Amino acid sequence: MVEAIPVRARDPKALDGPLVELSAHLFEPGHPPVSLTALMDAAERYELGPSVNLHFIEVAIAALARARAAGKQIHCLIPLSGNAIVSGDLAGHIERSLAAHQLSGYGLYMMLAEEAATQNNGHVLDFARALRPTGCQIALAGFGSGLSSFSHLRNLAPRFVKLSRSLTRDAGSSRASASLLRAIQEIATDQDILTIAEGIDDPAMLGTLDALLIDFSEGHAAGPQEPLDAWLEGSALRAG
Repeated sequence: MVEAIPVRARDPKALDGPLVELSAHLFEPGHPPVSLTALMDAAERYELGPSVNLHFIEVAIAALARARAAGKQIHCLIPLSGNAIVSGDLAGHIERSLAAHQLSGYGLYMMLAEEAATQNNGHVLDFARALRPTGCQIALAGFGSGLSSFSHLRNLAPRFVKLSRSLTRDAGSSRASASLLRAIQEIATDQDILTIAEGIDDPAMLGTLDALLIDFSEGHAAGPQEPLDAWLEGSALRAG
């Protein structure tokens, strides 16, 4: 089951609809939940990564179609595995699927880990160019964890960057961390890139991030994770 991680906006007018990140967990009785990262890693080991990627994409496109049919706009961050763009014609599949629904991809963001973008830089650039005619855009996760972070902002021009937890976890108690986040936010704003702080469970951190002008936050403090259908019906389609 695909789940929704709601993303809280500092400025409710930042986008023309709610933002959500797609996720999934594997639950087995008597065992801890298996995270999306672990699922993606296992899928790639068994050469099932493309199937997982396509499933997320199809679910997001179907959700976008439902929202548009109801006169609403939603924005979806779609996680892709590290090797999603290395083989196959993923951009072509996205284009064909959108055409079958008679949709533009506005509101859909293909999210890659910054580490994967660094390792597959040429493929990512080609993928980003191929996406442009569809209306879809790129998002980067784990941003700020590597030395090449700022070159990705210039070369890929992502719409969103999810800040590395190493940058945000000490923002409330460390002046150095807060200063670094403030600098990243200024550069991102100059390039019309929106920032997301993830894993924010302490409500007090929301005020700190707002003061630093971080655009979005996700985690328990921002909203509970729930099945995508429940989020779509409750938070998106019934929103005023």
